[in-house]
Amino acid sequence: MQPNDLDRIARQIRLRDLQAVFDAGAGHIGGEMSAIDILTALYFRVLRVWPD
Repeated sequence: MQPNDLDRIARQIRLRDLQAVFDAGAGHIGGEMSAIDILTALYFRVLRVWPD
C-alpha cells in the first residue's frame, strides 16, 4: 500500500462521514475530520486487524 492509497481512503471516509451527517440532518464533524488521517494510518499500517 502506497502513501497515496491512505490519502484516497481517508478522503473516502471523509465523504462518507459528511454524507452521514447530511442524512441525519445534524452532527458535529470537527473532531472526526481531524482524526481521520491518524485513524486511517493506524488501521491500515500499524494495527493488526483481522476481520472475522
